[in-house]
Amino acid sequence: LYDHKGSFKFHADISQVIDRGGEGSIIPHPKDKAQVLKIYHDGIKPNLTYQSWIDLNQLDDRFIKPIELLYYSSGEIAGFSMKLLDKSYLRISQLFTKAQCEKMGITDTVKTIIAKELISLIAEAHNKNIVIGDFNPYNIFFDVHGKIRLIDVDSFETPALKHSGRQLDEIRDHYYLVAVNKESDY
Repeated sequence: LYDHKGSFKFHADISQVIDRGGEGSIIPHPKDKAQVLKIYHDGIKPNLTYQSWIDLNQLDDRFIKPIELLYYSSGEIAGFSMKLLDKSYLRISQLFTKAQCEKMGITDTVKTIIAKELISLIAEAHNKNIVIGDFNPYNIFFDVHGKIRLIDVDSFETPALKHSGRQLDEIRDHYYLVAVNKESDY
């Protein structure tokens, strides 16, 4: 893989998959254990450009954003590096049942903190003229103290790049005629 100037960075072993999503695979960073790589699947055109990367990096650290864009020798974006999400963070779907919350010791106070953090995340993005678009439970993580982390930020709409429209049907906002915009984020 190469940097944006065309300089060789490292070889990435795509067989070492940690997790896999609809657009790419998460693999270990070959040089930094505190980071991982997202490498796009063959045939996926990333909704990410150098300028949208700059826009995304204005977001605070609650967003697990691209640290460095990585390219193939052809100049096409292969993926990017990002922080490794600490294992203390769980998918927000873990909060969906009372029994699971009781098992983890998640109180109403922590749930209130989480709800306020979710609103704050949306406000942070919108203040930077960024639309989340894919605000789904697979991309939202929390810890037992109510801290939130949001992944898959490379799919966000930025001033430099419109949203791709790729979303889970469960979160598609039909009230806004499936448009991806600030209102549909809420």
